[in-house]
Amino acid sequence: MSAKKVHALSEHSIRITLDGPDTEGGHVRASAFLDAIGNVVSLLRRLDMQDGCRGRASFYLRITDLSHSSPTQVVMEQCLLDPEVDRRDEVARRFFSMMEAIDAEDGRQHLDYGVLAAAKELSEPIGRTIKCLSISTRESEYSLDLGFRERLARKLAPEEKCYGTIKGMLEYINIHGKTHVFRIYPNVGPEEVACQFDSGILDQARAGIGKFVEVRGELRYKAISRYPHAISVKEISVIESAGAPDFDAVRGIFPDLTNGVAADVYVREGRSIDAE
Repeated sequence: MSAKKVHALSEHSIRITLDGPDTEGGHVRASAFLDAIGNVVSLLRRLDMQDGCRGRASFYLRITDLSHSSPTQVVMEQCLLDPEVDRRDEVARRFFSMMEAIDAEDGRQHLDYGVLAAAKELSEPIGRTIKCLSISTRESEYSLDLGFRERLARKLAPEEKCYGTIKGMLEYINIHGKTHVFRIYPNVGPEEVACQFDSGILDQARAGIGKFVEVRGELRYKAISRYPHAISVKEISVIESAGAPDFDAVRGIFPDLTNGVAADVYVREGRSIDAE
């Protein structure tokens, strides 16, 4: 379903509309309501903190209206945290662009996996505890129905693998259960990468906590995302100095790198070569 025009909201306000299942007479259970609102906030926060804005949200959401007449509706205002930083219009644009990219059949648009995972959480209750969920701004509206959930699942299913490395700050580790996992947070690229490892390199993982590291192993990509979301780690190296150049400093340094090939095609071909 494509975005459509509506004109009922004030600027920088968001309306969330929830239709309960027929088994509940159209009403929404309290637990489903809280989960849905929390998932919307989480998704908008991820969109707000994309592209080098990690850890620095530009707004918070304040409830300004709440009504229940089947459907349930909540209106929230986007309130700036810093008057000098305003990404509210950009977040709205990213949200509706993402929804249309998920709907698109050509598969040529690449999206951040972390954002897609947040969208998946938002869509999970659809057709179960919630019949339909709509998100509206003053300019546009999008409804998440059962078809959306199914399209998103198809987008997330294809996965590509290749051997490679990735660098980032190691700030989380979990060694409980059968699967050991830590996360790294790169300076550029994906917001975070889940790193699975076995007990043989546990000491290396512990030594890297709170440090900038390079990990080597099998990278995993969702076909719809340009960056890896996970890696099966074989080696971990602590980097004494992050040494990562500022993105603006290297922008355009190799203008003919792809020889005229579109960037997404060039990256995909590169993955295939690395995997051979």
